[in-house]
Amino acid sequence: MKLIKVASLLTCCIMVLITTDSLATSNKPMLIYSLSDGDKGVDGLNNPRMARFSDDASRLFVVSGDDNSLAIFDVHEDYSLTLNQVFKNQVSSQYKLEGASDLVLLNDSSKVAVTSFYDGALSVFDSAKGGDYKFVNAFSDNLPAEQVFKSELFDETQDKLGLLGAWGAAKSGDNKQVFVASYKSNTIALFDVNAKNELAFNRLITDDFQHSVDLGNPVSVAYSHYTRELIIAGFEKHKVTVLSQLSSGKFAVRQEIANDAQGVKSMLNPQKLALSSEGKFLYVASAGSNTITVFNRVKGQFSHLQTISNSDIGGAGLNGVGSLAISAGGKQLLAAGESDIGLLIFDIDRSGRLNFDRKVGADNQLLSGISSIDITKNDEYAVVTLAKKDAIHILSLK
Repeated sequence: MKLIKVASLLTCCIMVLITTDSLATSNKPMLIYSLSDGDKGVDGLNNPRMARFSDDASRLFVVSGDDNSLAIFDVHEDYSLTLNQVFKNQVSSQYKLEGASDLVLLNDSSKVAVTSFYDGALSVFDSAKGGDYKFVNAFSDNLPAEQVFKSELFDETQDKLGLLGAWGAAKSGDNKQVFVASYKSNTIALFDVNAKNELAFNRLITDDFQHSVDLGNPVSVAYSHYTRELIIAGFEKHKVTVLSQLSSGKFAVRQEIANDAQGVKSMLNPQKLALSSEGKFLYVASAGSNTITVFNRVKGQFSHLQTISNSDIGGAGLNGVGSLAISAGGKQLLAAGESDIGLLIFDIDRSGRLNFDRKVGADNQLLSGISSIDITKNDEYAVVTLAKKDAIHILSLK
């Protein structure tokens, strides 16, 4: 079943080597490798939604919203790629990868958990014994997408796992918990890694609250290990919700940040969150207002610090912004708009403020429609996915 592209739904209701001359040679990052769907038999890159390097950068994992797949690539010393495995719904519907949207890596990247928007699922793949990855299981209420997304047919009592419209995912600092932001379920589904090293459904985070709280149709979630906080982007209600994890493990609402309140302006349809390593600074990419909003922590609460718009970066680059990544060293933030051209580079000063450095890949439109960004742990390389071009690019940051 071919459904509309996942990004379009959110907006509405919510092997070829590239020379370093392809980008301005006086600026970094440099595009060093590019791969498109169909190149030399490569599959699994039709509308790529997320790509992540393994912890040691020896593998690259890519989920596709239109191929409904998880593709696993070997990363060579020069950061060229070779397709190793691909799992597609077309091959087996048990994979539950319709509208695959995000992924988390656990246990030194030996376990992959993939969220799927249309299948309303979290699917688990494992290579615990080394070698190839194998499908383990999928958590899903097994509700047809047509039923879920046509309100006249949807019965909310059938939503048991809180995974309908699963879009974004994050993990705890100790790799023992996985959090899934589910747009249609309007909740965060919590999974534990149990004593057998298996993922197990725990509960819906919203069940922890003493009073009803509208998370605003969440699409992104981030966890701060240092402050034991869960931060949630509510796409439709233009809000960010901050939850504190109590000693019992349950969560309580600590702060609700809404657009047009307490100095916050132009935070429409927040789609992606990024946290500094110690949870002191919060960056929110808002696709509806084409902005990045910066918050710093003041007396335990996030306070508005800065708003970056297209006028601050020379006129374009943030249209439909939905991708953010902070370098491991915390000195740079990379951002991109899925409805725009170019990769934006910001320097982060000691106060958490963003200082625009440069935009790369815009002059020749090589980097257009970026849907995700990931940076290696040594801050030397980045991967970007290009949704409309069905491609991935590797860039050197050195």
